[in-house]
Amino acid sequence: MRTFALIFILILTSTLYAQNNTIVLDGTVQDDKNRSISNATIIISSKNDSKATFQTVSNKEGKFKIKNISIGYYNMKVSHLEYETYNNDLSLKKDTSTNVLLMTKVSEMLDEVIVMAKYSDIKPNGETSIRVKGNPLAKGKTLSEFLQFIRDLDVSNDEINVRGRKNTLYYLDNQPISFEQLKNIQPSMIAHIDIIPHADASYGINATGGVIKIFLREEGGVLGSVTLAGKADYNGIKSTSPMATILYNRGKFSVKNFLSGVPYSRSTSMFEQQTETAQNKTVTDTKNNNRFKSLRDNLSLRYSFNKVTWLDVYGGTDFSWLRSGQNSTDGNNILSTSGKNKISGYNAGIQYQQGFGKDSLNYFRLRAEYSKNKENGNADYLYNGIADNAALKSNSDHFSVQPIVHFKTTANSGLNIGLEYYYLIDRHEDNGTTTLGYIPTGHYTNKGYDYGAWIDYNILIKKKFYVYFALQYHGTQNIYSDYRSPENSTRSWEDGVYPSLFAQWLINSAKGRYLTFGFKHYYSLPNYNYRIPSVVWQSNNLYSIGNTNLKKENFYNMEIYYSFNSNWLASYNLTYCDDAIRIMTYQDETRNGTYYTKPENKGISVTHTFRIGYTTKPFKFWYNKNGLYVTLTHESMPGKSINNASIFFRSDNNFTLCRWLDLTLGIQAENKGKSLEYDYNGGFWLNAGAYMSFFNNNLNVALKCNQLIYTRNKKTIYGSDWTSIQKNLSHNTQINLQVTWNFNAGKKIRNKNLPSVNSMQRNVPTLMK
Repeated sequence: MRTFALIFILILTSTLYAQNNTIVLDGTVQDDKNRSISNATIIISSKNDSKATFQTVSNKEGKFKIKNISIGYYNMKVSHLEYETYNNDLSLKKDTSTNVLLMTKVSEMLDEVIVMAKYSDIKPNGETSIRVKGNPLAKGKTLSEFLQFIRDLDVSNDEINVRGRKNTLYYLDNQPISFEQLKNIQPSMIAHIDIIPHADASYGINATGGVIKIFLREEGGVLGSVTLAGKADYNGIKSTSPMATILYNRGKFSVKNFLSGVPYSRSTSMFEQQTETAQNKTVTDTKNNNRFKSLRDNLSLRYSFNKVTWLDVYGGTDFSWLRSGQNSTDGNNILSTSGKNKISGYNAGIQYQQGFGKDSLNYFRLRAEYSKNKENGNADYLYNGIADNAALKSNSDHFSVQPIVHFKTTANSGLNIGLEYYYLIDRHEDNGTTTLGYIPTGHYTNKGYDYGAWIDYNILIKKKFYVYFALQYHGTQNIYSDYRSPENSTRSWEDGVYPSLFAQWLINSAKGRYLTFGFKHYYSLPNYNYRIPSVVWQSNNLYSIGNTNLKKENFYNMEIYYSFNSNWLASYNLTYCDDAIRIMTYQDETRNGTYYTKPENKGISVTHTFRIGYTTKPFKFWYNKNGLYVTLTHESMPGKSINNASIFFRSDNNFTLCRWLDLTLGIQAENKGKSLEYDYNGGFWLNAGAYMSFFNNNLNVALKCNQLIYTRNKKTIYGSDWTSIQKNLSHNTQINLQVTWNFNAGKKIRNKNLPSVNSMQRNVPTLMK
């Protein structure tokens, strides 16, 4: 406490001087015909500190004024839905008037696809800001569809990779959200999106894949959208999902609510497993049928005491119901299972920021969150006419707290200090199948404690060369307590210091030419469910089980990235990993012809990835983004090693046929390859979509066909004296329809950044996906 008190005194002392040396920027926004432009958004961003941003809106006469700006170098961005964005760099040393800012109307250009570079801004600290408001490529699309056309992003149904790296974090303003929450946000509500390829320490050490931050539009007493989404596949209607998002602001008080539900959802999957030993060959056919319903709501409240001090209170609820069924047969034996699973949870959080100085360049922020999750499941087993049942219950609590101090050391540099604490307890009570022995009876608890501290320093040299350095400490303790068999209980402690370095040379901002270098040493904790000895059956002779002795993985990553211009890019990425977690397959010695998968820390891996990207507009109606990845991998563990070369190609295309209709075509192809776990086949996948926008973009209709043409997945696993081939026989073609109505009502009130709490995700350690 004395240390923090000393820090606050130093911050307060440094900011008292800054408050007396602020300046005023004013001006007028007009078009090229000298007509005043009202409701234009003016954003002033410091080129020395990415977190120092000032914003206002022009009045009816097109005039604006921003006060309390610190002396320094800034970028001015003026945007309006009907005009091209105006960008200019300013050196502010005294009160300044920009006189008249001319903006060019873009309504004549909306019938063609405009190159994304015209809506992008490269920042000295390595971030890229993409303007969504008014962007023709966002017209009528879902957010995930729009993000496919940002050149540093690769979008799939499950995640988004930044520059080819996984583990991306998603933020709404300054608060984390899940990928599912991100997909529910409509582009019509978004002002701009920031892509952070090398996140600073405040995002956590596991922000290894970068960060995607979404900033909502500023206008609207009430700003919202109502969406109805539906999916269909070979077997009929797959799901229906209504969603509603509302943002309300008035004065110092703000409310945001995300409501989504799935009243109906079903999925069907089919697998074939061929297992061959020296004695025989077994073919197992498995079919899964699942039914799912859910209701989720996230509510956020904010009260702003002033521009630099505010309090957030937020929380949410999550209810879901799952009915599952499986039939698996190898010709001689039949296993049928059916189950019901109910999941309920709630979460709550509080965030407080105290700013020092009118420009809020120095601040203290404290965030604390708590969540509770309960899961109750029942499963009925029928094996060759013998019936049995099991009941599985889990109850978990999560708590985290993170204080952060940020302050400027000089006009061109900054320092951040933060602490982290995370606690998890997950309790399990399982009543197993007493007759069949498919599920063991268990009573166990898994606890985790994480401690972290970090400090980082950044500096901008001559407005073009940015350097960032951080040191992070992390310690984690995992305690597994088995109350039925205490001899199986485990306790582990791991810690380490993790440095990171990032540098960018902004060679030519106007042409989009820059060079970046990044290095990061980081760890990755296993999915917490991997450490719990839960048994999940994939077929009548294959199951998965967790591993209580798993350790964290350690990574060393280096990236060199060069952007030639807004069209071409090239990068090289090297990743070294020890104690790599792999899902291994073994034969069950207690059941003849039965196998199981188990996660283990197996050896090391070294991966070299070369990437070339090309974005272009061959014709005025055609926008095209391409990526080619060449990956060389070496993996080794005791008794086995592999070398693999893979080539992956992806092309995303947008065709604007008229003002209200766009078509998209996505192509992906990959050669076959191998890993320590299995060999896999290559394939080709093609997606297509149609996107319509009516009533001045208030009504959007998106129709997409995923995997219109596709290759089925096949994996080959080799054991000591056996070989298993797993084939996915499911019909993967899927039609998605989404209809959205966007609305905006009320006074023009400044939007506030409001948070939400992420729910926990369980992963089953299996290869059958």
